[in-house]
Amino acid sequence: MQTISQSPDLKTFFAQEIEKKRTSQTQEIYAEVGNNPLGYFAVGIHQFKNFKNQVQGNIGESFIALLLSQLPKKWAMGKNIFIPTRSQKLTEIDLLIVGTKGIFLLEIKTWKGSFSAYRDRWKRREGSRWIPLQNSPTQQSLYHQEAFQTWLDIQNLSIDKNTIIAPVIFPAAQWVGTNHCSVPVITALSELNRLIVQRKDYLDDFQIEAIVNALQEIAVPMQQTDSQKPTLAKSKPILKKKYHT
Repeated sequence: MQTISQSPDLKTFFAQEIEKKRTSQTQEIYAEVGNNPLGYFAVGIHQFKNFKNQVQGNIGESFIALLLSQLPKKWAMGKNIFIPTRSQKLTEIDLLIVGTKGIFLLEIKTWKGSFSAYRDRWKRREGSRWIPLQNSPTQQSLYHQEAFQTWLDIQNLSIDKNTIIAPVIFPAAQWVGTNHCSVPVITALSELNRLIVQRKDYLDDFQIEAIVNALQEIAVPMQQTDSQKPTLAKSKPILKKKYHT
């Protein structure tokens, strides 16, 4: 299987943007609570939650190894792939797969415990209570799907929008129950395999290569001033796959 590799500068830029956001959030907490022991405590709780979310979001290497062993060799896969958005920022996709069956943007949550969701509103079970989650995994995955489609359009990669699918995977959860969510939610590698196999062929080898090349050529977004409109450079169009009846 091909490996999708991107410039290390993308990771550096993304980390800097995350740090700016965290600094801004910390300043907002101090502004609201005050620069006092209560403010220090509130900031500490906020930073602990950020660290906890980062640890829980790491992709299991065993999961990736199993996935690699089951996918065709001509397919391509990349871990922590960055996609530019129209606002000249980056969004990160946990695991991206490109193959004849389509483009798979996997949001992997290695969370443990029990979770439920209705119309993208998520809750986590703590004891006998269900606690609402601030960030919705399915809404995040839907955002990735829309951002990726926009990026493809800007690159002049004429791909059917149904080619892209963005499931959320909970490989370590004890129980997950969902209803009417925007994207598929699965809990095991076997479910992902079924999801892939059941899809029709959307891409040929030429299109797979073009998409992978475009992903690997993504550069750090140029910083824009307030008077500049964010734009992304277009690449040469590729031929759309033709189907015969």
